[in-house]
Amino acid sequence: MSTYLDLNYKFGMDPLVDNQCTVADIKNVRDSLERLLMTSKGEVPFNRNYGTTLKYLLFESGLDASDITNFLYMDITTWEPRVVLNAADISVEKIDIHSYKVTCTFTVIGVNGNPQTLSTIISN
Repeated sequence: MSTYLDLNYKFGMDPLVDNQCTVADIKNVRDSLERLLMTSKGEVPFNRNYGTTLKYLLFESGLDASDITNFLYMDITTWEPRVVLNAADISVEKIDIHSYKVTCTFTVIGVNGNPQTLSTIISN
């Protein structure tokens, strides 16, 4: 049995042979991904590396959307191994001077279904 409730204890099994993921698993992955996007590196006391550089990057001059997308892709693939996505599946849209909308389209490992889309607003 898994120590973490949002992790499937069968994670790593062949999804074609042992597809045990449920709708609850998809929701847990979505929640985890949203939590990751909302957490800046350095905010988690016992794991200063957890999180994204998103809030720092969005308000830096000299970076374009593709730079931000690449950093975000690296952070997501590092901290959420249950999703499959490409850098092209991430979009960053400026809403105003202090807010950005981040949209990720991803597939949950072990789920034979439609890709999931998560949109969240990041503000400084």
